[in-house]
Amino acid sequence: LDNDSFATDSSTSTASSDSNDGDNTGTAETSDNVYETNQSLDMYLGMHYPHSTTVASHDHESVPPILPHENAPHYGLFFPQRVAQLLTRLVGEQEGSDNSVPTKRAALDVGCAVGGASFELAKEFDHVDAFDYSATFVQAAKEMQQQRPQQDRNKHGKAITFRVPIEGDIYKDVRAVHDKDVTSEIQSRVNFFRGNACEMDQMQDQGIL
Repeated sequence: LDNDSFATDSSTSTASSDSNDGDNTGTAETSDNVYETNQSLDMYLGMHYPHSTTVASHDHESVPPILPHENAPHYGLFFPQRVAQLLTRLVGEQEGSDNSVPTKRAALDVGCAVGGASFELAKEFDHVDAFDYSATFVQAAKEMQQQRPQQDRNKHGKAITFRVPIEGDIYKDVRAVHDKDVTSEIQSRVNFFRGNACEMDQMQDQGIL
């Protein structure tokens, strides 16, 4: 990778076969790959987008977030965002002591899952390449990229919903929502694609990275 690119690994997403060799991704309903299942997708969407809200028929602004109560374990959330923030702080420290840092900066999110860290990186970087082996995760990240920012609630984008367990077999439906400071411009800085972290050299040779 170029010296002006910075990388972060925000999730563990692995598979044993190449995407072109009859892999076992399947569909979210039938796959034997845990990272392609609806259950994993629900968990990752909840972890990456903790500002998400319970689904209401007409008004999404008046409903509570996933953890509305005062003593909720907020430090257990925003893990992908905090990883990205740690990286940007370290980059800032490097820039403070290095006059050769380029004006345009790029970040690489290896194992981006559903994109929470990718959008956080895009707040500080001019461009973010983000990939994951899970086709289900990458598709969800791309759909989140099409979501209208919270400040544009009067505009409609495709709603992405996931389930949060309440008790036993009881679940509630939740609408995935970006943080308030994720704007359309920030969303446009990210390039999501499917890739294998074990084949980064090949991706670089092919000009993908």
